[in-house]
Amino acid sequence: GNVITAYPFTIETWLRRDGTSSNRTVVSLNDTISTYYAISISSGSAIRLAARNGVTAIVSSGTVIPENTWVHVCAVFASPTDRQLYINGQLMGTSNEEVPFFTPARTLIGVLRTSSPLEYMSGSIKDVRIWNIARTQSEIQVDMNRELVGNEPGLVGYWKINEGYGNVLRDFTSNQNHG
Repeated sequence: GNVITAYPFTIETWLRRDGTSSNRTVVSLNDTISTYYAISISSGSAIRLAARNGVTAIVSSGTVIPENTWVHVCAVFASPTDRQLYINGQLMGTSNEEVPFFTPARTLIGVLRTSSPLEYMSGSIKDVRIWNIARTQSEIQVDMNRELVGNEPGLVGYWKINEGYGNVLRDFTSNQNHG
């Protein structure tokens, strides 16, 4: 479902890439093949934040993310001209190209879009959180290593991905956007 209706918003997750991860999407909010907000792993094994709607803005971590190591990633979309990428609670980059807001039709975990090329994530993903606020660095650092309840102010999507059974990802917020 569509959990974001305007700027600002924040996407965060934990990921562990394997050796085949390149140009792979971790989390995306998208509408069409040419409109999306995403966290992905680049061909150089760095983490990327992308916003695309007529214009494409990319922020890269600039450093290789090690294989088989859990990494916390947080993408803050504060406004049409303010995006920030955090890795393990540290600011890694910003961008200020103007990208007009669009309302994403769906939230996808582990894939960019529902049509080719899919850009599946190769590795593991857990604890996907979507907020309808721009999280600060201190808020990110305080919450990144703890399990949330699901009713925190501004939290609009929360998939723990730790159920260990079944084929449904449960959204632990009151929005209940199960996948």
